[in-house]
Amino acid sequence: MNGYFTLYRSFFHTIEWKEKRVFNKSEAWLDLIYMAAYKPYTKLVNRTYVELDYGQLVASYRFLEERWKWSN
Repeated sequence: MNGYFTLYRSFFHTIEWKEKRVFNKSEAWLDLIYMAAYKPYTKLVNRTYVELDYGQLVASYRFLEERWKWSN
């Protein structure tokens, strides 16, 4: 299969997506795509400004573990 499909960002604001649960690998992958920059911008991280380009994100292992309810 080839191609792609459209997933509106509003999907990530639904009750179903925000439900507290352990994420599976597919949900974690979608979450990474959601958190990635869709345009260049500057983000403040630990009192340091980080320049992000399209497709980049800043996240620590601890942040992702807590967000997805995973253990290291």
